[in-house]
Amino acid sequence: MSRVVTPLLLVGGLSGAAIVARNVLGARAQAARSDVATIVQGLTVAPDTATATPGYQRARARRLAVDEMRSMLTALVAAESALAADSGFPRAQLPREYWSRPMGSNIGPYIQVAFDGWYAWTQNTHAEVWCGVAVGPDTAWMGNAPSGNPVCFGASVPTPDYTRIGKEDYQRYLRVTGQSQPR
Repeated sequence: MSRVVTPLLLVGGLSGAAIVARNVLGARAQAARSDVATIVQGLTVAPDTATATPGYQRARARRLAVDEMRSMLTALVAAESALAADSGFPRAQLPREYWSRPMGSNIGPYIQVAFDGWYAWTQNTHAEVWCGVAVGPDTAWMGNAPSGNPVCFGASVPTPDYTRIGKEDYQRYLRVTGQSQPR
């Protein structure tokens, strides 16, 4: 009988020791976890200190400039569409009741009216980026973006050459209307 009782006592003793150790060590582990959490909280960097680098500030200024230009061109599309609905055609200089301002630090918009639509582009003084929009069937000058959607390009892409656009637009007009080209 002692052969049966001894292993049972041994198993019971080890189980009791394990329960006590778990309770004691569990409390210590919980305390250590809360200490680690407090220390880690103290090590986190405030969001504004990470954004103070010059590279981040330039990138942020560029993003804000692009958003500002796209917003302005979207408002311009709405104003030009309202003018075209009222008068029957778009104009390069919108009347004050339709459009009164460039927005923020934008330069422009520069508007070119074509026989089947119009183009506009703008630049921003804080970024080497320009944005443009084309409304009508031919959007090739603005990267073939969908009509009325502003698109932006880096400074390495030249802004539209309106003399060249005008000449090509006139040639397209002559082809579409079936008129002969002047000699």
